[in-house]
Amino acid sequence: MTIVHEPIVIALGSNMQDPPAQIRAAFERLQRLPDSRNWRLSRVFRTPPWGIREQAEFANAVALADVSLAPVALMQALLKIEAELGRERLGPRNGPRSIDLDLIGFGHRQFEVEALVVPHPRARERAFVLGPWRDLAPDASFPDGTPIAGAWAALPVAERNAIQPWN
Repeated sequence: MTIVHEPIVIALGSNMQDPPAQIRAAFERLQRLPDSRNWRLSRVFRTPPWGIREQAEFANAVALADVSLAPVALMQALLKIEAELGRERLGPRNGPRSIDLDLIGFGHRQFEVEALVVPHPRARERAFVLGPWRDLAPDASFPDGTPIAGAWAALPVAERNAIQPWN
């Protein structure tokens, strides 16, 4: 039987407990996902909080890979990694978090299943996703053919300028 691998895009974010270290720890765990390969991680970017502004700045990155897991199984694996790294979903939505792993894209598919929407419905609006994704894969595009670089360019200049590499 031939195993089919599909390209995925995962956004990583943290603003607690040494955010760049949380990104690295999550990426290490992602690389251990069964039957996954070709893992790449963008640079880590310093980004302002989104949603709730009165919190620490975030570290954000994007990971790309090829996986054979089904989308829902992949999402369950992401939630497990979040829990292993201390993520507790007790606070307000968009509040502080030790780690956040969002499935942004899954091949060229567009779907909604079990509360999972792919591509992520707000990815085109978020500089903290588009900036690292564009940095890692400048020629990438959404399933509908919209270039990531075009979505990035459509964001307000102030939002684009707020995203800086984490040194």
